[in-house]
Amino acid sequence: MSGITLQVCSTGYLLAANPPSGTGWRVHSRFARVLNLVDEHGALCTLLPADAPNQPTALLLHLPEGWDWRTQCNPAEGVRWQAGRLIARHWQCQLTAASLWQPRQPRQPQGRADTRRCQLEQAVLSAVVQQAITTRAPQYLGQVMERATAGANHRQALLPVLNAHALVGYGQGLTPDGDDYLVGYLAALQRVGPLPVVTAHAAAIGQQIRRCLSNTNQISAHYLRLAIAGHFSESIHQLRSALIECAPPDELAGHAEHILQYGATSGLSTLAGFLHGLRAITPYCPD
Repeated sequence: MSGITLQVCSTGYLLAANPPSGTGWRVHSRFARVLNLVDEHGALCTLLPADAPNQPTALLLHLPEGWDWRTQCNPAEGVRWQAGRLIARHWQCQLTAASLWQPRQPRQPQGRADTRRCQLEQAVLSAVVQQAITTRAPQYLGQVMERATAGANHRQALLPVLNAHALVGYGQGLTPDGDDYLVGYLAALQRVGPLPVVTAHAAAIGQQIRRCLSNTNQISAHYLRLAIAGHFSESIHQLRSALIECAPPDELAGHAEHILQYGATSGLSTLAGFLHGLRAITPYCPD
């Protein structure tokens, strides 16, 4: 191993447990500022730059100027976990000084959102989504939404369970747009608290997604599994907490804009799915 040591500034809470010394990983995929590692069981760990939003299974690193993972490691290169460090051929990551990221619990109890408040939240998020559509003119989003709402009785209906099958793996990109839409949708279902109808619906959607994970790629399947289990990125948690805590409209819009920064299209698809979920659960809010 040669010399450079990268300092980890934040560790996702699902990586908090230190794996046994010598645990093996390999390079799954490389990008300029992002590296995905996979272990022998198929579990993913993502290395992100320090200014990225936290993720449950990610390490945020201080990267040197001009750093490019595509030139620093080879495809399928081995990486091992040893005494609080990730060690590769040409680099290592030191985790001992890293802070632990874990989403905070919203200050206001869930379940207090009434119909009027939910309608306000929908209007704010819808305006952000429409502005993004106008600016970027993504034709794909209309096709994703058609698949999501096919067979629904009205615009605010819960996502038909069978439609999840049509969405998994649909679209292009590292995480297909249909998968991103489902992640956002699942994230929104907790907006009004653990209501039996919504809880049962989320479980049914999750079960349907699991049945067809082979339709998508390994990275996207990883994030879908996390979403089914209730694990989301920092940006999604921030938006959801703002909703639960009845934050003002400009704060809601700001959090929504942060989600739009995900990739070329992922953020918009995620936010569109979140908006669908928020509309769908509005009838279950108290009047």
